[in-house]
Amino acid sequence: MYQAGMETLLQLQDRLINSQLEVQKEEGYVEVESFSFNSGASQEELARLPKDTPKEIVHFLSVHNGARLYFTLDGGGGFELFSIDAILTYLPIWECPPGFIPIGNGPDGEWLVCESISEGDNRI
Repeated sequence: MYQAGMETLLQLQDRLINSQLEVQKEEGYVEVESFSFNSGASQEELARLPKDTPKEIVHFLSVHNGARLYFTLDGGGGFELFSIDAILTYLPIWECPPGFIPIGNGPDGEWLVCESISEGDNRI
């Protein structure tokens, strides 16, 4: 499932113009939203992740050590995909059960977590 997520991010990046995209909102409103992708993490940084971190998350972090998606120019809204530092910060705070890893948050403070079900099957 996460492979599709990486493909979606790659296609999204291809559509961006100056890290921005016009997005159709409710009731016909169109808003320009911004995107920011961090540089990839080093092997030393990746080694700090919990051993059961799904390989797809490790791959994303190796390409982009965190990102902000769909935020407005004034900095509001959007989603944050966590960097390694943020994952390690939120892991004990959110008290995720075994098999779950925090990977981001949403515009209203929603938690984004990845559940590692098996080697090839994960859910976000």
